[in-house]
Amino acid sequence: MGVSERVPVTVLVLVAAPDSPEPLAAEIR
Repeated sequence: MGVSERVPVTVLVLVAAPDSPEPLAAEIR
């Protein structure tokens, strides 16, 4: 279930800021 919750979040991050997904991903982690 944890993976299902992370999938939509990752997609939103990539769509919201595809130019800098690394820093955003670090914040989510």
